[in-house]
Amino acid sequence: MSASRASVPLPKILVVDDESVSRQFVSTSLAGLCEIALASSGTEALEIIDREAPFDMVLSDVEMPEMTGHDLARLLRRHPKGMVVPFIFLTARVSEEDEKIGFNLGAADFIRKPISAQILVARVKTHLDLKQSRDRIRDYNLRLEERVAIRTRELSFTQDVTILSLASLAETRDNETGNHIRRTQAYVRHLGDVLAASGPYAESLDEETLILI
Repeated sequence: MSASRASVPLPKILVVDDESVSRQFVSTSLAGLCEIALASSGTEALEIIDREAPFDMVLSDVEMPEMTGHDLARLLRRHPKGMVVPFIFLTARVSEEDEKIGFNLGAADFIRKPISAQILVARVKTHLDLKQSRDRIRDYNLRLEERVAIRTRELSFTQDVTILSLASLAETRDNETGNHIRRTQAYVRHLGDVLAASGPYAESLDEETLILI
């Protein structure tokens, strides 16, 4: 029998609420579904995010002293570990204006207080699945870009070899023709370097463009 596969780590969720009863209820409801970190304020939440690995989701109360959930959402949108993390508000404020403010801050969803455990689990599962899908697409695109970059370098190398081979072939038939091709290449490169150093063409003549020329 083959060795068992390493267990997949649970998603990490940060729960931010100044009420200990609410924090405990959310933590108990999501037990087994994800790894939970608890914060009693926005300030503590930011400290945890700075200290620990990136989270997969943030659940935050709106009405909190010192820093509201809205304030926390604004800060996380600019935080390198929080800008792409789904942010869900836990709130009793569910008016149209409240939702508008939340969505403008980048909220993924709202869960109304008092919280239903079933609704909480269902919403969290949905947004974790969506994040996993986005992460897979992002990773695939990064791998695709790397493959394209490698293939581009290979094609460029092949092109250079072809050009030099043609020059060498011309030289075997006529030594002056082969040397002329090489001298022309050197002249063009020197002119390009001079033009790139100053003048109206400086911005357009980057290293890649000079190599192509």
